Amino acid sequence: MKLTQAEVKRRFRYESETGYLIKLSTMKRAGKYNGIHYPKIVINGTHYMIHHLVWLYHTGELPNEVIDHIDRNKQNSRFENLRLSSNRNNGFNKDVMINNTSGVTGVSIHKSSNKWQAFLKDIHGVKHIGLFSDFADAVRARYVSELKSKYHYINNNSSAKAYLISNDLLNITLHQAITEQELAYVKEKKRLRTIKEQHLILLAEMSSMTDE
Repeated sequence: MKLTQAEVKRRFRYESETGYLIKLSTMKRAGKYNGIHYPKIVINGTHYMIHHLVWLYHTGELPNEVIDHIDRNKQNSRFENLRLSSNRNNGFNKDVMINNTSGVTGVSIHKSSNKWQAFLKDIHGVKHIGLFSDFADAVRARYVSELKSKYHYINNNSSAKAYLISNDLLNITLHQAITEQELAYVKEKKRLRTIKEQHLILLAEMSSMTDE
């Protein structure tokens, strides 16, 4: 029998401050929290992850999709920390890999050039951003690319952003990105104006040939 919202609310009370489900029969926290794995609860012989039950408690739906913990803390099942995702997107919302030596996801040493390479892996694949002599420049380029892609939505805990904040580089990075965007806009506007002017010249030329 499919578990329902009514059944969950009959058994548990949701604690908004912690995200815990309190068992009404004992008034104690349900599930085992070991700091590593997703805490689970057994209901009628079936194991359910607590964050799935919290989602069911609030929405009335037991999700078929992945439920992502926004802050990447498996123990934090507060409803506002949960969102529907996919296996692929959920994989992007993770900490710096253990084999990362730079401390920033998407920035590593390019051995053949001995420079820092910045790249971004998002839902579209791997994007090569560029090679940089200065580590901070590579991190800035990585973060700007995050902002321009869906990675910014998927991963709220950017290690590139954390590095820029800790080194007082975030504001200047954003300012440079805005300036570059404005310059690109002006350049595009000039290009479109040139095309329009060329189009008018062609129309005028055609008109003169018709008059002859």
